[in-house]
Amino acid sequence: MNKLELRVQQHPGTIELNFEELNAALDAKLAEYEGAIFTEDFKDIAKVEIASLRKLKKDIEDARKSAKKEWNKPFDLFEANMKQLATKVDKPIGAIDEQLKAFEEKRRKEKREKIQMLYREIIEDMEEYLPLGHMYSPKWENATTTMKSIREEMESEVKSTQAAVAMISGMQSEAVPKALELYRETHDSTRAVTYINQYEKQKAEIMRKEEARRREEEERKRREEEARIRAEERAAIEREAQIRREAEEEAARKAVMEQSTPVSPDPIPENETAEEEMPFVTPTTKSVFYRVVATDQELAELEVAMDSLGIYFERRES
Repeated sequence: MNKLELRVQQHPGTIELNFEELNAALDAKLAEYEGAIFTEDFKDIAKVEIASLRKLKKDIEDARKSAKKEWNKPFDLFEANMKQLATKVDKPIGAIDEQLKAFEEKRRKEKREKIQMLYREIIEDMEEYLPLGHMYSPKWENATTTMKSIREEMESEVKSTQAAVAMISGMQSEAVPKALELYRETHDSTRAVTYINQYEKQKAEIMRKEEARRREEEERKRREEEARIRAEERAAIEREAQIRREAEEEAARKAVMEQSTPVSPDPIPENETAEEEMPFVTPTTKSVFYRVVATDQELAELEVAMDSLGIYFERRES
């Protein structure tokens, strides 16, 4: 393609204006209004003066705008021509640019496919925790970025992830599965470890409170059991005391009766011995016989009393 040469020649124009003359005349005219005070009687004159000043300002502005319009006519034509030329150039630029973009997209697609293959080669069992999208860098698709440098970055990320997963998994805690899930979502090992530490702290506090509650419950049951045993002991002592009192009263009553009515003990049958009748006889115990005169209720209470004292007895009806 032949090189096109753009030649632009600009000739400075001139605008003539009797600026000095008008400037001096305007200063003199305006000086008449400095410090001017109009009373109610001169209101009409003030209106005429302000109208005159406004007309003068309008004439100045109209002259400026007219001169600018005439001055810009050559530039406006020049600008229109230049825009027409630029528009013509846009068409081949667009066509060539589309082709270049297609070439670039094809190259980037091929680069992405190579990156995918490299990822599959390196990731091993860490894909769950390190998807390609997490570490993908747009600069990898640049023509200046080599596959060697991409491999180095990937391997570094994989090793870092393996170390983090091993560290989290090695923590002895029920919260490890949840922490690994959190790491998969955030890829933040510090946050995952903090989660486990907080879980263990809360668990220890719960166990401490549960242990304290359990001990309090055991102490309460122990006190209740001691109170129950003491109450039973007091009741047993009271029953034994009552039985002894009743036995003493009954013995006294019988003694009185025996003094008035002599009785003789029933003979022991010849085929029975005291040792056969009293199997619990020991050197420290004695075998004795009483003849008791009492009601059925009193006899029942007496037998209960002897049972509570551990006394062996045999009842024979007279």
